[in-house]
Amino acid sequence: MVKMATQFRRLMTAKADKQLPKDELWGRIVTLLKGQTMCTLCTCLNDVPRATPLEYYLHDASLYMVGHKGVKLENIRQNPGVSIGVYNHVHPRWGDGGNWLGVIGAQITGTARLVPDDVPEFFEAYKRFASPTSTPANPGEKPRGRIMIVTDMERVEYNDIALKLEGYASKQVWRA
Repeated sequence: MVKMATQFRRLMTAKADKQLPKDELWGRIVTLLKGQTMCTLCTCLNDVPRATPLEYYLHDASLYMVGHKGVKLENIRQNPGVSIGVYNHVHPRWGDGGNWLGVIGAQITGTARLVPDDVPEFFEAYKRFASPTSTPANPGEKPRGRIMIVTDMERVEYNDIALKLEGYASKQVWRA
């Protein structure tokens, strides 16, 4: 346990500042985002932040989420700048360094737009996004009363401590 904690401390203090090539970084981001299904969508209005857990779907460089009436939608209408957090589900052991090498996360900055359920773009996106918990009872039935939140990613801060083992900085930044 002491040996593992010492190795972790060495890794944390190692000087590694190389950036991944943009295509390789994008590939790692896609792997993370496709490997998860939940995110935290953060909006803000009048200096009051709001963080909402939502299921998402990745398509190209956009994240799709189905929204129901609530504070987040009004926030987006008035301030479309959003931040989204996605991270894998590793449970590190505090104190001994544990499996921190498997912890990967992304902080996404982008612009959100709301797509109502009465336009063709909504249903096309919804078909890609649909999951057993979000699909109407009858296949082909169009969902009503929902809004698709589409966030075009402008910047992704990708964090992976294990990148230091490859000589890269643990924080990498991708820009659209």
